Formats: sequence, C-alpha cells, structure tokens
Amino acid sequence: MIENINELNHKNIPINSIGIDEINNVVTVGLEELKTEYIETIKELVKNKAPEITKKGNPLSFHRASKLTRLSRTSWHPNLFGGIRISRYLGSGFSEGSTLGFSARLWDGTRGFIMTGHTGGVGTIIYQPIPTWFGLGNRVGTIDLNPPLNNRFSDAAFVGNPTRPVINTIWPNRTIMGWRASWDTPPGTFVDMEGMITGHSWGIIVARWYTHTDTQGTLLEQVAAALHPIPTFGDSGAPIFSWESDPNRVRVCGVVVAINHTAFPNHGTVTIYSPVDGIQRDLTLIWGPP
Repeated sequence: MIENINELNHKNIPINSIGIDEINNVVTVGLEELKTEYIETIKELVKNKAPEITKKGNPLSFHRASKLTRLSRTSWHPNLFGGIRISRYLGSGFSEGSTLGFSARLWDGTRGFIMTGHTGGVGTIIYQPIPTWFGLGNRVGTIDLNPPLNNRFSDAAFVGNPTRPVINTIWPNRTIMGWRASWDTPPGTFVDMEGMITGHSWGIIVARWYTHTDTQGTLLEQVAAALHPIPTFGDSGAPIFSWESDPNRVRVCGVVVAINHTAFPNHGTVTIYSPVDGIQRDLTLIWGPP
C-alpha cells in the first residue's frame, strides 16, 4: 500500500513522508498541505488497491510535513560548531558573515566559542546563520572578550554562554580531540580548513612566528600556510586543524585571519592564521576542548 501511495507524488500530490504507526496500527502520510482533495485522492487509492484494509476501519492518518532539506555550512543549526556561518548585523536588513572557529572555555570556566576578532568589538551581537527580523532573530550571543587588535598574538574573539549548545565538532562531523600549538606544527605540516564560503581547503604550513600587519593592526607570531582552494571573504575565523590516522578525529591548530599575496613568493598566495596557543594567550582560555 505504501508503494501505491508513493506513486501519487508523480500526480502532483505533495507527499513528503510515509510511515507506519505500529502503536495505533495506521499508515501516517505527511503532506505539504492538508487539502481535502489530496486526502480524498489518497483514501480512494487505498480503497481501490487494498479494500481488505479499509474494511477494518480507517487505516490512514494525515499530518502536515515540510520537505526535508539537506543542511549546509550556511544553514541554521541547532548546535554551534566549527566551520558554519555566523554573522553580525550591519543595519537596514544587511549582515556580514564569517565562520565559527571552535568551542572553548575561559579561565573561569565560561563556555563558548572562538570566532574572528575583526568582526567586531566587545558587545557585538552574533547570529547564526544570519540575523532575521532586522536583528531580532537568530541571536546566539555577544562578543565578551576581544582586546584591541594591535600587538596581539591572535585575531580572535570569544562569545560566551551562547543561546545554543556548542559542541566539539568541525563541519561536517569531525570530532575535536585536542589542540595543537604552533611549536608542534613546523613547516611542512599538513593542515586543513573548513570555511563557510570556500568549504574544505588543505595544504602545508610554510612559516611560523610571522608578523602580520594590516589595517586592523599588527599580529605577532602568526602562521602561514599554502592552502588550496585559497580562502576568501567570509572564511575569517574558520578553523585550521590537523589529523593523523583518522580524518574525522582532529586537533585544532588555529583560526583564519587573512591571505597574503606577496610575503612568500615561492608559495604564491598564502593563508595567515592565528595559532591556538596565541588565541589561548590573548583570551585566557583553558587549554584544550571543553
């Protein structure tokens, strides 16, 4: 009978789910809209195809069911984790996106997540994925800690006590097993990135303890990596991570800051990232995933 009902999808009846309720002994049918003509057509089909069932009573139960959509890095997520889109509100219905880095804890035990520091100062409201209702909807927290971006060791900010759970995961399902400091990632180390725009990039570290200067200020002891594809606007804050034997069990190395076209001519355009030990130093984090 379920096969017969499913055929109605080809007759412009929007059936989005079919299942069996074993407790009540009925077939449940999920429709995009609970229109009388849809329900009557399905009942008539069952009556014709399986008359022995209808003799025992009403074998069908109808409910409204939206079509399932596949989650992406830029979708709304019930949990917060590395590699997905977050945003700040610019006003007049506009927003600016960046990428969530990873879960962390302050020295006092406050749980939250790390993001790029150049998105905004302390008090900036953060949304996931984007603000709705002119800045009222999809709020997940505010930036609690972000010292001035000059002569720092990281371009990173901390959002504490967010409104959704933060989990030790990097998109899509990589488990964060630990953190890996810059002293443990010499040139030649393979690293990966998950950015909300570029997606997955990978490559090798080409330099450590690099001083990066731009309009935001000067960052000390940064790391340069030759990643492909090259990250772009919106990937700021994206987690940089490494793995050994299992690509789904990773260690966080840092977060994306910027790209540089000229600093390392032998490697072309490189990605500058703030190492996790620099982030810990600036933001007084407890070492390792919460």
